[in-house]
Parts: sequence; C-alpha cells; structure tokens
Amino acid sequence: MTRAGSFSLASPGRGGLLAVAVAAVAWGGCGGDGPSQPEWNPNEAVRAVELVGNLPETVLPGDVVEVVVRALGGTGLDPVEGATVRFAPAPGHGTASPASASTDGQGLARTRWTVGTTGGTQTMTASVAAVSASVAVRVLTPEERVRRVEVHSGDGQSAAPGARLPQPVVVRARDAAGAPVEGAAVRFAPAAGHGSADPASAETDSQGLARTEWTLGIGEGAQTMTASVASVSTDVGARVLTPDERVRAVQVRSGDGQSAAPGAQLPEPVVVRALDADGAPVEGATVRFAPVPGHGWADPASAETDSEGLARTEWTLGTGE
Repeated sequence: MTRAGSFSLASPGRGGLLAVAVAAVAWGGCGGDGPSQPEWNPNEAVRAVELVGNLPETVLPGDVVEVVVRALGGTGLDPVEGATVRFAPAPGHGTASPASASTDGQGLARTRWTVGTTGGTQTMTASVAAVSASVAVRVLTPEERVRRVEVHSGDGQSAAPGARLPQPVVVRARDAAGAPVEGAAVRFAPAAGHGSADPASAETDSQGLARTEWTLGIGEGAQTMTASVASVSTDVGARVLTPDERVRAVQVRSGDGQSAAPGAQLPEPVVVRALDADGAPVEGATVRFAPVPGHGWADPASAETDSEGLARTEWTLGTGE
C-alpha cells in the first residue's frame, strides 16, 4: 500500500499538485482508510459440479458426446458464473474439446467428448478446483456391435473322414449398418461328432474376417459347424466323401496275365487296389468286376476294399478261344 507521506515534493507549484494527485489515486486503490478486500474468485465459490441432462446409454468407439455440467456454490447451491471447468477423460478414454471452459450465467460449461476405441465403461472428470464430478458412458464392445455373421468362403467343401478340408472356413462379422466389425471374437464349433476347428476362436481383422481350419469327423454324410459372435451365428456345411468318391485310381495288384482252359477258373484270384488322390489305400470302396461279354464271369461281381484298399474276385473264363 502506498501512502501520501512517501512522496517528496521537490518544489511548490504544479509539480506539487501532481504529486498530491498521484498520492490520492494510490489511497483510492487501497480502499480508503480500511484494509483491501480480496478479489472474488468464482472457482473458490464452487461447492458442487453436476451433470446436466442424460448421456446416451451406449456409444460406438470414437463417437462424439456433448457433455454439459453446472457449477453450483453458496449456501443455496446457486449457479456460479465465470468458473473454469476442466474436462479430463481417463487415460485411453478419448479426448475432450475444449479441455476447459468457463461457466455462463446459468453456471453451465460444455465440451465435446470423443470417446476412446476400447469397449466397456469409459469415464471423464469435470472439475472446478478441488470439486469434481465423474461422467461415464459405455462403449459397445466389438462383440456387441455385431448384428450379422456370414460365410465368406469355405462352405460346401468335402474331404475324407477325419481329414482337414482343403480350404479354410472364413466368415465375416457385420454391424447394424452392414459395415465390417474389427476385433470381434468368433467361435467355431463343429456339431457333435463333426470334427474340430483350429483355432476354435479367432478375432476378426480390419475387414471383419475370421478364419479357421476344419477337420471333419469320421462319420459319413453332411457335417456342420457353427460360427458365432455372442448370440449371432451362422452355419457352415461340409460333406464327408464316401469311399467310392475318394477313389482316384484302381491298380491291379495280382492275377493279371493268367491262363486257363475255356470255361475254367483262373488259378489265382484277381486282386486290385483302390487309391485316393494322395495315393493312399481307400477302405470300404465298392469294386465291380465286369468281364467283357463272352469272356466269362467274376465271383463275386463286386467286392469291398479292405484296410489296405484291396478287393478280389475269382474269374472264370468264357468258352471261346
């Protein structure tokens, strides 16, 4: 505080009048004869911060949510104007723009909260000095966003019993708008007795795709596998090849080039082997033996291959030479 006595007058006249005037201003700034009053600070007046209005129950990753809060103070918790509200999302829970705002005549301040991409509950703190309020929204997880699972490729394949399908099974997860959903966990579950999937679950990529390798069960006929995300699912079908369908070559094992009298049975049976595409023996395939007309008959006319892929018959020659 400056007092008038602290000013020295060098000479009378105009300079003295100026010194007195300055001294008077200094006294006025100090509030006259009494002590100075502290300047009112709206931040210190705030006793509570409250959320105004309702936030959406759920939002999508990266959505923008408008957040409005009110600062209240005094004995009646009246709106406080001019208080600085700071908006601070928790780490990983997005950003607020602006990060701080002054309250208006109704004690209101607002920001736009861009939520983070992690599913689950996300929070932001709105604070004035040491007084704060927590604001929360729930971001839908990738699984919650999925509304449709569809087969992309690999449906309708076939393989031998217990064999892996030639191509992987690929499915796509989509949201309500039909857009691919990334990061959703897809579970692959063959029906009982219909083999196994490896992996049994997989996360969708940026195109919403997840894939697995399906090894069929040992039973014959149609087999199914369900691909699901939460309660949304689709079925994938495959078929176990019959032994006959698996055969790609039949080779003479023994009995070729024999001779016998007209109408006589050959000394040794005719033995053939059935092989699949990989050259492995096929068990259970039905081999039919059919001599050319006039060249006798085979007994049996058909036989099933054994575990080595072998089938045999006795050939009785025709009577012609």
